[in-house]
Amino acid sequence: MPLPPPKPEKYSDNECAICHEQLVVPSNNDPLNPSYVIDDVELPCKHHFHQSCIIEYAASSANARERCALCRTNVLDRNGNFVVVVRTENGFASTMDLGRDIDEHAYLEANPEVRRVQAFLSLMSQMEFEEAEKFLKGEDELGNGRKLDPNVTYETGGTTAMHMAALNDDAEGVRLLLRYGADKEVKDDDGQMALDMAGMVDAKTVIALLL
Repeated sequence: MPLPPPKPEKYSDNECAICHEQLVVPSNNDPLNPSYVIDDVELPCKHHFHQSCIIEYAASSANARERCALCRTNVLDRNGNFVVVVRTENGFASTMDLGRDIDEHAYLEANPEVRRVQAFLSLMSQMEFEEAEKFLKGEDELGNGRKLDPNVTYETGGTTAMHMAALNDDAEGVRLLLRYGADKEVKDDDGQMALDMAGMVDAKTVIALLL
């Protein structure tokens, strides 16, 4: 990530100090009825950033994990936590520790296949099937032409996209996974198959697909 020079001549607390975009971010593309959200993270040194920008910066190195991207001062508290102030569109401000998010981002950057699996599972859970199918075809940006196994699991629990689709009564998701060879008899760590999940919510169409 390209970084600003230390102590730049011009700085506005209305924009992110890394990308220089406004902290008030459009949340839709409707020119007649626009809406906005505030994406404003303030560090102890009083410099402001978008949350995704400061997380990406802080995850880039051990040194960055401790310092402001703008003034390079140490921003960790006495316990080594990356505590920031987060402001929202209703005007409220709250403190939170971004350390876990920073460490997770660094882990995913160092493990691109894990990041790929998480991206696919997230798309399936959100029913973004067109984008999810790119992973199964090997057409996603992270796959380098490799087709993703439809039976990949979440990091804990042994749950597959098929399990989640069944639990959510998501017949379209189940059909997509079956089309790409997903094993409907895979069991999670509790010994449950997707059919068992569908039975829990009486998802009749999904049950019929899995029988």
